[in-house]
Amino acid sequence: MSKRPYMYKPLKKHPGIYEHIKSGRFQARKKIKGKQFTHTFRTIREAKHWKNTFDGKRCKIKEGQCSTLGEVWEAMERLHFPSLAESTVQVWKRRYDLLKDLESYKMDEITSTVINEWLSKWVDFYKSDKWKIVGRGKHARCNLRNELNLFTTILNWYKNEDEFEEESRNLTSPIRRRHKDMAFIKDTPNKRKKISVEDDFKFFSALKPLYRDLALVQFYCASRIGEVAGIQIKNIDLESRILTIKETCRWCQSNKTFIELNPFPKNRESRSVYITDELMEIIQRRLRQRWPGCNFLFHVGGKPLNYGTIQVNYRGTQRKKMVLNTQELTTSDMVWLLLPDK
Repeated sequence: MSKRPYMYKPLKKHPGIYEHIKSGRFQARKKIKGKQFTHTFRTIREAKHWKNTFDGKRCKIKEGQCSTLGEVWEAMERLHFPSLAESTVQVWKRRYDLLKDLESYKMDEITSTVINEWLSKWVDFYKSDKWKIVGRGKHARCNLRNELNLFTTILNWYKNEDEFEEESRNLTSPIRRRHKDMAFIKDTPNKRKKISVEDDFKFFSALKPLYRDLALVQFYCASRIGEVAGIQIKNIDLESRILTIKETCRWCQSNKTFIELNPFPKNRESRSVYITDELMEIIQRRLRQRWPGCNFLFHVGGKPLNYGTIQVNYRGTQRKKMVLNTQELTTSDMVWLLLPDK
C-alpha cells in the first residue's frame, strides 16, 4: 500500500509554516513547553504573525460558558474544512441547514430534550401536507439520521480541538438511541441492489464507445467515476502491466463541470491495478485516440470529462429497454457507476 500523502507541504523560507496543497491556506505550528499548537490562516502574513506572537495562552473561557453551535460551526469552516474534500464540505453544508435552528444554543445547552423538540418539529414538517405539495415525490426525505450524524461529527471535533479544550472537557453527547427512531419519516423505498454480470455487459454494450470504455474500466478496476475519469497516461505502465489510480476528477456541485484534478483519491491513497488482457485492449484503444498536450486517458477533444455528460450517457442507456430482456434498468441498478468522491 502506498504511503498516504500529507496534505500540508512545508515552506522552506518560513519554518513552522505549511501550505495546504489543495486550498492554499497556511497552517502555523508552534511548540510551547512540549505542547504542539496549530492554527490555520488565509494568508501567510497572518500565519507568521501568529507564530511570532502566540504565547500558548488562548482566550479564557468563563467557568460554565461554552461556545454556541454556530460559533463551533464557524470554527470548523475555518480550521477543519480546508483539509476536507470539496464534495464533503458541500454535503455537510447541505445537512447543516436544518441544524441552523440550534445555532444560538451553547453546546452544553443542547440537551436530549432540545434534540427531541428539534426532531419533532422537522419530522412533523416533512410528514405534513404542506411538504407533500412542494416535496420531491419518490425522492422525498425518509429520515433525519444524516443530520444527527453531522451533529455528532461537530460535537466530536469540538471536543478534540485544542481551541475548545477547556470548555468542552466535561461535555457528553445528547444523542440517544431513541433519536434514530424519532428521526424516522417514512420507509426507504425498496430498491433492487444487485444486477447480474450478464446484465452488466448488456448495459456496457449499449453505451457509446467512449463511455463504454469508461464503464468497463470502472468495472475491472472497481473504482469510483472520478478516479477513472482522472486516469493519467503517465501513470500507465504497459510494460509492467500496472495502472496506478492516483488522481481523481473534481466536478462542480451545481453545473457538474470539471474543475480540477485532485492529486489523490477520496481516501488519499493511490493504488495499483494489474492490467488484464481486457484492460490492455481498452487502454490501447484509448491511447490511439490520445490528444496532443492532454494527459487524460478519457477526454473529449483533449478536455476532461464533465460529470453531467457521464450522467446523461449512463442514465440514458439505463432507460433504454433494449438493455435488458426482462425489464428496464432503474437508476439505482447501476448507481455504483456514478459514485462521485463524496
